[in-house]
Amino acid sequence: MAKTIVITDPVKIRRFMLIFGLVFIVGGIAALVLGIWSGLGTKEKNDKCTATTAATVTEYETYTSYRRKKTGTHSHKVDTNYSLVYEFEVGGETYVGCDRDVGSNQKPYPVGTKIKIHYDPKDPENSYFYDTSNIKMYAGIGMGVLFMIIGALLASGKLGRNGS
Repeated sequence: MAKTIVITDPVKIRRFMLIFGLVFIVGGIAALVLGIWSGLGTKEKNDKCTATTAATVTEYETYTSYRRKKTGTHSHKVDTNYSLVYEFEVGGETYVGCDRDVGSNQKPYPVGTKIKIHYDPKDPENSYFYDTSNIKMYAGIGMGVLFMIIGALLASGKLGRNGS
């Protein structure tokens, strides 16, 4: 049976809450920075790729990576990721685009599916499929703010034992 450790010293409890709160604040700052960084990348794409057109999903590029990980009898972990490849036409010329943000470890759009893509009218080879790019930004910023609020409440002692 596991032994339960109960800390009753208020100074130790306060120190623990402060450290735990600071960990949440640092995690929140990291998530916030990553969310903003993702948003800036999306904004840069949006500024250049102002025209839209229909494209057809033609295939998925497959990327396989191996990581050393000891789990039971296996000594490595295999990760397979997919990048969406699409074809579109501008001014009578056919272009092929690839979007690594879509798919990851899934193939969400069957081959042959019509999708709306954004491309740079000055350079149609510069294109992207705008599916959920902003979700990463909003999720990162939202989680960052939430973690920083929780961390501040923990560090200040306003969020602690028995909801007090």
